[in-house]
Amino acid sequence: MKELIQSLAAYNIWANRQLFDAALQLDPALHEQTVPSSFPTLKATFMHMWDAESGWWQRLQNHEHIVIPSKTFHPHLKDVANGLLGQNQTWLDWANGVTENALQVHFGYTNTKGFHFEQPVWQMALHLFNHGTYHRGQVVTILRQLGLTTIPSTDFILWSRA
Repeated sequence: MKELIQSLAAYNIWANRQLFDAALQLDPALHEQTVPSSFPTLKATFMHMWDAESGWWQRLQNHEHIVIPSKTFHPHLKDVANGLLGQNQTWLDWANGVTENALQVHFGYTNTKGFHFEQPVWQMALHLFNHGTYHRGQVVTILRQLGLTTIPSTDFILWSRA
């Protein structure tokens, strides 16, 4: 399981870098343009990804109060990129140091709706990386809607071949 988690953490940061590199080519006004998607803008979608990764990290660290970046920080897309990629690196460092036994440990947390859950760490990690993949798909669609024609592929298999 550790090898899978390490691979997904490394892939996550690689894929996010690919899409930020593409998104930052756009006129900054387009980062805030409303588009039909789960979140109203490109920046909001990336911000949600950072919020989620940060929230899960804080839960794993047993923080009593979760600080969500979007509630206190309203940056430009380049700042969001730095924040999310920094959080990605934190997850990668964790994945490289976590033990198989630690991945099996059940940890408790409260979700954003106030419900308490317990589950193994490995399930949370798989959810986290799958969540990023889901939203990267939305980012690709948003980038196309904003007129970007050259969008890098972020398929896991491409990362694994490199």
